[in-house]
Amino acid sequence: MCDGGRNVRFLSKEDQLRTGLTPKDVIAAVEHGFRLKSVGKVEMPPKLGLHPRPECFSHAMPCYVGGEIDVSCTKWISVYSGGPSSVISGSHSTDSSSSSSSSSSSRESSQPAQPASLSPPTCCRTSGVIILNDAATGIPVSIMDCGHITTLRTGAAAAVAAKYLASESSSTIAVLGCGKIALSSVASLVETFPHFDYLRCYDTNPEALCSFTAQINKQFPHVTVQNCTNATELLSPQTTTPLTRPTDILITATPMTQNPAPTFTNVHSQPGLTAIALDYDASFDESYTVNCDTVVTDDFTQFQSARGKGPYFSAFKANALCDRAVDLAHIVSGGHCSSGNKCHLAFLLGIAMEDAVTAKLVYDRACSMNIGTQLHL
Repeated sequence: MCDGGRNVRFLSKEDQLRTGLTPKDVIAAVEHGFRLKSVGKVEMPPKLGLHPRPECFSHAMPCYVGGEIDVSCTKWISVYSGGPSSVISGSHSTDSSSSSSSSSSSRESSQPAQPASLSPPTCCRTSGVIILNDAATGIPVSIMDCGHITTLRTGAAAAVAAKYLASESSSTIAVLGCGKIALSSVASLVETFPHFDYLRCYDTNPEALCSFTAQINKQFPHVTVQNCTNATELLSPQTTTPLTRPTDILITATPMTQNPAPTFTNVHSQPGLTAIALDYDASFDESYTVNCDTVVTDDFTQFQSARGKGPYFSAFKANALCDRAVDLAHIVSGGHCSSGNKCHLAFLLGIAMEDAVTAKLVYDRACSMNIGTQLHL
């Protein structure tokens, strides 16, 4: 590593943007990280959480990635909400556990419920840092803001999962929850699926939906955007040809609450659909898995830990298919999983390996470009 001794390179979000890292760069790094994970070259305990105040948490996410990457990394991220009635934004924009107090009856409703708000609340404050250590010496070599890296690696992980689960000819993608994570996911999917030219999106916040649409139109003019009038229209369009073509990939990136009201149930799972949840179980009811051929997660140990404690996946605890969930690393190392008209559901919880490989990429680029501020410990 280019730094060491008592010198630590500090990289702000602005510094990281100057490195010019692209979604394509991060997708390759995250995919390689999953391959290393499949052969035992990643050490990564489940997230450790603290809850110093109601509706708030801090997570420690340590990881060692071996092979030619050979780096130790810890992300320390906090999410603080504005009060007991607020919700905490999606898991990957915050790597969140969450703690809102919505009605428990929402899980029992037979009708798809519309979340009160799908875009992250303005009262929710996220902050954090990533610390990189030289794995050979243990010496810290860099401290960096974690927000930009978290956004990039989450979109990249969604694209890697879609690459191995969905059809290579996928052209129609739908997004529920129109924030930074959704935008990052779309950017990564554009890199992964050359036929992707149609996007359906929905958010209960009209301003978020309008801003998201404007950014898509500006960044990806070849993609036609359809703003849906409700969440279920993402999968069952009410308009006429050519808009009636089926959705190939569904991304959900909504705020997480302690008692979510999932939008999608067993009636929405359909052959040929790959659904990728970036918001734990906020969007998918346990019954959705009934017609699924495969349930995938980015880390089986983390997934089992989340199912075993806390408010998340409470309805999934006795789910036989989830007991046999496939670790994405095994799929990446073994090749393409999609076959025919199978229905897949991937729960991507946001794992430290993704942070580590992305942070190392940022750090190496910053060293070669002499970007950042040297701090003396």
